[in-house]
Amino acid sequence: MRFLLTVILILSAVGAEGCIRHSNQPIKRVMRNRIMENKSNFRKLTPNLMVSDVNKTVEFYKKAFNFDIVATVPDTGVYNFAIVVSGKTELMFQKKESFEEDFGIRDNSQAGGTFSLYIEVTNILMVYDKAVLSANVIKELHQTFYGTKEFSVRDDNGYILTFAETLKK
Repeated sequence: MRFLLTVILILSAVGAEGCIRHSNQPIKRVMRNRIMENKSNFRKLTPNLMVSDVNKTVEFYKKAFNFDIVATVPDTGVYNFAIVVSGKTELMFQKKESFEEDFGIRDNSQAGGTFSLYIEVTNILMVYDKAVLSANVIKELHQTFYGTKEFSVRDDNGYILTFAETLKK
């Protein structure tokens, strides 16, 4: 009886379309198989933030959050691009003109304020104490209902950064 119900359900689902196996519609098996084999190909997210002055932004992140420079273009002088890192957090900064050229943007896009970055940290009190000396704190250190301590700042380009530490249970 169960088998018969299964067959009836399958036939009703196929309906007027006919059987997929015998239809003229190609099945994208290769794509489906790749998706099933590799649930995720994502390894890392590194935001590339459009900024007005890369050198100034790098100095801000070094001073306020102890980020280190790992790459710049050019190597010295006035940068068009830079990568900074602190722990497992990596950010890229690209000069507005260079960003617009690389991505074909010609709409007078403005840096900052279009999204926020959520950065998990350890020892949030140390991060907070250093950040308040150099950054514009827009949300003071507080405890959330979902078990973190957090605070938010606006960087020198208007991007919002929220720093969070999970509380121990």
